[in-house]
Amino acid sequence: MEFVSILNDVLGPVMRGPSSSHTAGSWHIARLVRDLLGGEPAAAELIFDPDGSYAATYRQQGVDLAFAAGLLGWELTDGRFARALALAPAEGLDIRFRVAPLAGADHPNTVHGKLVARDGRRLAFTAKSVGGGMVVVTGLDGRPVHLDGKSAVAVRTGGAARTARPLFFVRKGEPLFLSASEMVRLAAKRRVSLGRQALAYESALLGLTEAEVMAEIGRRFDIMKDAVRRGLSGRGLAMKLLEPSAGKVLRAEAKRRLAAGGLPTRLTTATGPDERPRWSPDGQRILFISSR
Repeated sequence: MEFVSILNDVLGPVMRGPSSSHTAGSWHIARLVRDLLGGEPAAAELIFDPDGSYAATYRQQGVDLAFAAGLLGWELTDGRFARALALAPAEGLDIRFRVAPLAGADHPNTVHGKLVARDGRRLAFTAKSVGGGMVVVTGLDGRPVHLDGKSAVAVRTGGAARTARPLFFVRKGEPLFLSASEMVRLAAKRRVSLGRQALAYESALLGLTEAEVMAEIGRRFDIMKDAVRRGLSGRGLAMKLLEPSAGKVLRAEAKRRLAAGGLPTRLTTATGPDERPRWSPDGQRILFISSR
């Protein structure tokens, strides 16, 4: 059975919309090939097959922004993301997009790219975004490869050694359980809560201390809260497909103008700016929010 990581597969990976495949996946591809290039990108050409979905949606779903931000070395959560294309020239990156037939494009989210670094190094690649932010680089300089970002990479193409960091947390241990029933039995045996058992699981699986796992959960919780605050305010948002509406929904619910509302609607505003994940006084539960 395939193992599941809480940080990689449940509370992650951290992604940016509007599309996990087109936006987050494209950024993951860009992050990988930037590393593989081995130098600061100066020029990039991204080619999409006319029969694929990239060709029809790369502007509307932020594919262009994601490739630009990733090639610039920016984090997916960087506040400059929406201006990545506009800022790229000043950052020394000439990035262009083209629609043309791609031989062997067996997936709608296939991209072929050509990169040139400032020091003259070059890289040609083929990759595809396969869903949920997951990606596969299938070709480097004409050589078939299979790089999914789940581990560190070292390959040699055209006489050049190329390396890339993992996109996700790397598995370093064995899972403590492989099913919900096993988890319940183990938690009962250890006389701990399911939350504590999940923490022990992730710590063992990824080779992190429990404190490190909690710190990463806290970072992601901050990202979630910031997304909620920005979504409710509606200010400074450059959404590609829809206008921000969460704030309108919440205000309408407060005036009892929704067909359904109540606690699920209000929970999104129940956190303070200084909240952090923490254990309850009895040590059995992780507290994230305080309802009111």
